[in-house]
Amino acid sequence: MSRHQKEITQQQKLIIYISCALAAIIAAVGTTFLVVHLVKNPPSFIFNSSGISYNSNFSTLSTYDTVIVPEATIIVTDDGAKEKVDKIVDASNQVEATRKNKIIVQNYKVDKSGFIKSKVKLPVEYLSQNPELPTGCEITALTTVLNFYGYDVSKTEMSDNYLDKTIDQIGDFWEVYVGNPRKNGFGCYAKPIVNAANRYFADTDNAYKAVDYSGTKFEDLLKLVEADTPVIIWSTMYGETEKNLREPYATVQWSIDGKDISWIAPEHCMVLIGYDLDRSVAILSDPQRGIVEYDLDTVKARYLAMHSQCVVIEEVPMISGIEDGKTYYTTQCVVVSNHNLKSVTLNGEKVESTFTIPGNAEDIYRIVVTDLDGNKTEMTVYTKRISSLFDPIEGLNEFNVTIDNRSTILAIKTRAQNCLTDYSPYKETRELDIVISGCDLMLQNIDTAVSEYERIKSDFAILEGGEFADNNTETITRLFEDIQAVISSGNLTDSQKSELTTIRSKCSQWLSDSQT
Repeated sequence: MSRHQKEITQQQKLIIYISCALAAIIAAVGTTFLVVHLVKNPPSFIFNSSGISYNSNFSTLSTYDTVIVPEATIIVTDDGAKEKVDKIVDASNQVEATRKNKIIVQNYKVDKSGFIKSKVKLPVEYLSQNPELPTGCEITALTTVLNFYGYDVSKTEMSDNYLDKTIDQIGDFWEVYVGNPRKNGFGCYAKPIVNAANRYFADTDNAYKAVDYSGTKFEDLLKLVEADTPVIIWSTMYGETEKNLREPYATVQWSIDGKDISWIAPEHCMVLIGYDLDRSVAILSDPQRGIVEYDLDTVKARYLAMHSQCVVIEEVPMISGIEDGKTYYTTQCVVVSNHNLKSVTLNGEKVESTFTIPGNAEDIYRIVVTDLDGNKTEMTVYTKRISSLFDPIEGLNEFNVTIDNRSTILAIKTRAQNCLTDYSPYKETRELDIVISGCDLMLQNIDTAVSEYERIKSDFAILEGGEFADNNTETITRLFEDIQAVISSGNLTDSQKSELTTIRSKCSQWLSDSQT
């Protein structure tokens, strides 16, 4: 080896040393930049985490599910509420997916451990959003689940009557559907769908409620499906690439009430109804395509990118046999039904799922039912003594009731007859019989007095309209005596008594004239 060759080798070594030092500096700077970036772009949620809620019984996203989101490429307006939906949609459609505005999701591999079943497919019937709701995938997904739970409701009824919409103006898709599902629109996230579902349940039987599970780990959603619970999830639309689900990207940004919100395209809502861990696929009811399979990891990645938005319909513990706020006079049997029941308490004390509330006593009973998902149903009922049914006519009896009391007595009788006695002891049924018979006696006396009152007025009118003759004396005397008897009964009103008293005076005058 020549001296010249040896010197070149030393120069090469010097270059290598310098290169390594520069590489170390660059690596340090890059790490610092990444840390700063993650601080400014918090993991797990994107853009705006306000309004995100989740069920506390499930795990939320952990820090390894990192979502890196760029700034929106177009700031449409600082006062979006004044803008039209069509204008912003057009602006959004002009934005193309590039390296600069794509949503990057890291660590989206599905953890397949902890499942009991390797494959599940719920018997959910497919419902298409088209042609009536071309932009209504969210409300169609909700209707799909409602139909699964046995509710006979259409997607258009849910969209027209229960979904909050801005129609033609821009708005906050975290709070309301932006646009019109029947025409043009962006869509909405979980909260408006939860609100629409719960409005519908309030109009039906309240046997279920919608819950915002947004932020729940994707694996926990799969376990809900494993437990026969379909899940409404937000994802992206199907495509030819990316395993049939398009890559999400930021498009436009606008401000509503000082809150900057950015739209991620191409947003889509579906129903997660199954999975196959061996084939690594998720099974979904896609309002645009049918019952389809998508790559499991890709579905998780899209779910994370779309703010981890999801909605679950939960069965509410049902209490039957009583009605909230109602008053009972007889013993009632209460039955609590729920497949996931945790506890039942009566005035703070634990009871079985079937129990009785004793009647014929003055008490207040508070029933609280809780299931394992944290759902709670509460009722408060009141009990009274059967004798208190007579409280509205206190001081009255069969000897002094009048036509003015008739409607009240009828109501008391009806209330007593409507008391359920399936679980009543003999003492309760006997007291109810006493109330009913007492009402019958009072009604009978009222009807008798009114009948006599009307007959006397009729007979007097006949006498008063005819010519007075000696052979009327017997009739007048009998009428005079009848007036005395009915007034003495005590079942006439003051006005009726006054009228009959006047008639009696006239009869007395006739009798006096007949003797002269």
